[in-house]
Amino acid sequence: MNHNTHLFAIASILATCLSVSATGQGSIQRKETEFVSDYVTPSRIVLSKGSIMDAGQLLMPYSGQVTTTEKRVATFKTTGGVKASILLDFGQEMQGGLQIVRAISSNQKPVRFRICFGESVSEALSSVDESGSTATNDHAMRDFEASVPWLGAYEYGNTGFRFVRLDLLSEDVDVPLVAVRAISRYRNIPYSGTFKCSDERLNQIWETGARTVHLNMQDYLWDGIKRDRLVWIGDMHPEVMTVNTVFGNHGVVRKSLDFVRDGTPPTKWMNGICSYSLWWIIIQRQRGWFQRELRERKIHRLAFQRQASRSPRRTSSHNRASLGGSRRHGWMARRRRPPERMLQDCKEDARICAGPCRKQAGCGSAFARRNV
Repeated sequence: MNHNTHLFAIASILATCLSVSATGQGSIQRKETEFVSDYVTPSRIVLSKGSIMDAGQLLMPYSGQVTTTEKRVATFKTTGGVKASILLDFGQEMQGGLQIVRAISSNQKPVRFRICFGESVSEALSSVDESGSTATNDHAMRDFEASVPWLGAYEYGNTGFRFVRLDLLSEDVDVPLVAVRAISRYRNIPYSGTFKCSDERLNQIWETGARTVHLNMQDYLWDGIKRDRLVWIGDMHPEVMTVNTVFGNHGVVRKSLDFVRDGTPPTKWMNGICSYSLWWIIIQRQRGWFQRELRERKIHRLAFQRQASRSPRRTSSHNRASLGGSRRHGWMARRRRPPERMLQDCKEDARICAGPCRKQAGCGSAFARRNV
């Protein structure tokens, strides 16, 4: 076999390997670069029960790497039917999960813990299997059992929470834990809008509202980080107004609006709710006014026309509109305008936004006149 033959054989093998690698891998969806994950140490222990030695060690910073010589551990032990249980407070609401780090011990088998997430102390202390309990695992698991490996770190859960309760289910075994940390996943973006006044309580309310919307800015703009974790157009209206004010022109708004538009057949209401199609039009108009993006309305022209054409031309003498689909009312009620006026406003929004771009000043004055 000559030199050229050798090269040809090597090239063929490499090509085959590359072909197998390319065909064997599924599609890849990479997270946007502004997403970050913070590991958060508990700020306090709300309560503990059963046998837990040196529980305060869980409040200490953790290096991020478990070793075979850990000296600072909290040791859990369930015996005689009395569960070792602890309730941790991570200081603020977050979207994400939990990391549990177990140290070296004589028992090398995985141990079982019950993990209960909660946005409040009462929710973290509630279990989904209790009779009459309103706590659920809908949309995101907040109450479940999990195995924790020996001498290792593992991550659990994906929900909205501030508090976490751990119950050791494995009996008669010492379980040393090095760390229990929350994992906070969010977009690392600046707050370009601020609010300050002489009433500190009002300042805190504003900050809580801004942070709530910030946490909802996941892959799409959700209605909630625990439930429903969906793109509901009616819920989006106050959220979009917050994004405009606090974060400016962010792509997650456009992405979410387009997602619902593209997933709605021309003969159907958005989210299956008649008023939500109207809110989609209102959001587009207000977003254009805030972000100076009326030039993009040509992209949405067909969607505007289809949704507006499905609105009735008239309502009854009792202001009852025959729209079809399910009903949702109350989202930013536009100063309690009657349904007929609201429909007229939405059709005007659709006409302006779907038609040729107009001067920004004219759109702004129309926005102000109608108190949208």
